[in-house]
Amino acid sequence: MKPVIIIAIAFVLLIPPSVFAEEQPESDPQRYFSHDRITVEPGNTITIVNDDVVTHSLVSGKEHSDRYVQFTPDGRISTGDIAPGESVNITFDDMGFYRLYDPDYQWMKIVAYVFPDMEPDIIGPETPRHDLN
Repeated sequence: MKPVIIIAIAFVLLIPPSVFAEEQPESDPQRYFSHDRITVEPGNTITIVNDDVVTHSLVSGKEHSDRYVQFTPDGRISTGDIAPGESVNITFDDMGFYRLYDPDYQWMKIVAYVFPDMEPDIIGPETPRHDLN
């Protein structure tokens, strides 16, 4: 069984307020994902939890530099509505990069890197080293 990664929509702060002993920051009216990028292996499933007070949805798409239309859907992923307190599972079957965003709140976005687990330091076959002394 493959592990399931859970991501919550709309965590305002990941740092407990007690860390800000002297000054409390003003509440940010914009909500965000608890993670803005994740790495998973193909076939893994993530769970998106809506901890906000409004309904959200997620679609995958292509990012643009246009201020008003930041994404164009690519049709690979579309969750439909995720009501407050509800969750949805997304399984990444294919390798690649997935840019997920909420069409109504385009600052809410997450990038999923979906690739097989690889040894980080091995680029090719290991070759013996020879001492030149």
